[in-house]
Amino acid sequence: MASDSLFVIGVMKSLAEHHLVVGRDIFLVSYDDADFAQFLTPALSTAWLPKAELGAAAVIHAKTLSDTTAKTWTTRVILPGEVKYRETFDPKRSS
Repeated sequence: MASDSLFVIGVMKSLAEHHLVVGRDIFLVSYDDADFAQFLTPALSTAWLPKAELGAAAVIHAKTLSDTTAKTWTTRVILPGEVKYRETFDPKRSS
């Protein structure tokens, strides 16, 4: 989504204006692994989840909820995801 892209670029710009170095002074990870992430300076770390599987799980659970009298429910769904570590987050330096 374009607004998400502009948001993360704005965050990185604002941090730089406040003399914070992303990846050294503060860690930053974005969601959805946008194509531009690897080309930012510093390169943006991202987390990714498969949209089709996430949507299918939501539909299955919504159907389950609609078949019961419960108003809310809690469930855990495990999906194959991936974190692409780039310059804005180094897990070895985070501890």
